[in-house]
Amino acid sequence: MHDLRVLREHLEQLRDGMRRRGMFEVLEPAIDRGHALDGERRNLIAAADERKARRKRERPGSSEAEARRRKRRRADRAGRGLGDEITQLEHELARVEESLRGVLLEIPNITLAQVRRGARRTTSSFASGARRERPTV
Repeated sequence: MHDLRVLREHLEQLRDGMRRRGMFEVLEPAIDRGHALDGERRNLIAAADERKARRKRERPGSSEAEARRRKRRRADRAGRGLGDEITQLEHELARVEESLRGVLLEIPNITLAQVRRGARRTTSSFASGARRERPTV
């Protein structure tokens, strides 16, 4: 499974690796969907964090007893509304993260640049700095 940063920071290398495997046309929709899901995931996290910060800011401070009670009631109502929004955002985030995990599992490893396009007979790997060829399964 790929690290999420591959979709975010190394998208072109991922695309090039899939071209070398001869699988880009098949996997292009999955790669694009994964990239879009990552953006949606980041937006949901930012929205939930913003709501949590707002809920924290809106908690009543210290003041006269009656004013405190009124503020507390208003803050409780607002807090419940924000809590509902946060819960909804977190459920949506869980759904997006599960979809993104499925996409990352679908995309095979990136081949090294030295591998010929479409080559499937051997794979190149690096172990302790020494290159070795091994048959693919």
